[in-house]
Amino acid sequence: MQKSIIAALILILAALAVGCGSSPPLEVKSLRNAQGPGNVEFTRVTYDELPQEIKGWVDATRGVSLAREKEFGRRRYILVTYGAHPTTGYTVEITRVESSGAKIYVTVKFTRPTDDQFVTTKTTKPYDIVYIEPSPLPMEFYPIGDEFHVPTEEEKGVL
Repeated sequence: MQKSIIAALILILAALAVGCGSSPPLEVKSLRNAQGPGNVEFTRVTYDELPQEIKGWVDATRGVSLAREKEFGRRRYILVTYGAHPTTGYTVEITRVESSGAKIYVTVKFTRPTDDQFVTTKTTKPYDIVYIEPSPLPMEFYPIGDEFHVPTEEEKGVL
């Protein structure tokens, strides 16, 4: 009986810790649900459409999970890489870009293959890249889906 109670308490505490650690501030939750003025228009681009300098920037970090941004020309590129994985089925997608007027918030959806999904053994390095109008505002990244954190250049020391 005591073991059951202890196990239940551990599960409850673990659930609370995960829930508390992954929730963005309330300000961001309301911003995510906003329609209209807070939304920032972005354009998804393919690798072949990128300028050579941006291609090199993408290639330099595809094997690492990382969020980066870079101004080039009259565009501010936003790149999120999901690292190297041994199979297919991993995806990353920038789903929303919003501005509060003080910061730009980028929502990123990460997906891992499910247990019943057909995958092939092949090293993959998923990434997504979009661009927005240039802006001096700082950027914050918020994960949804199968990850709880989006590592940034500052955290990993990649500048």
